Amino acid sequence: MAEAPIDPVDIHDYAAAHKVLNPRGPRRCFCGRYLFYSSICGHLYQDYPLKCGSTTSKSGKTGFCSIPAPQHHMEGRVNLACAQCRV
Repeated sequence: MAEAPIDPVDIHDYAAAHKVLNPRGPRRCFCGRYLFYSSICGHLYQDYPLKCGSTTSKSGKTGFCSIPAPQHHMEGRVNLACAQCRV
């Protein structure tokens, strides 16, 4: 059975609750780009970066533990059309 669509404001909470561990990363953490698709048009709705906080970039900001960051295609769908289809 399919999950109920996600509201755009709940993307962070959904990603945090459905973390995917990276078995090839140096820390085997959940860092990565979480890709959310539209339940309306099926296109990519948002590329949401989620970082564990263990790594910092040269600028001092939190960075991904492995580069390129892994991409995780999320099962949950957002209940809005993508930006291109909303025009």
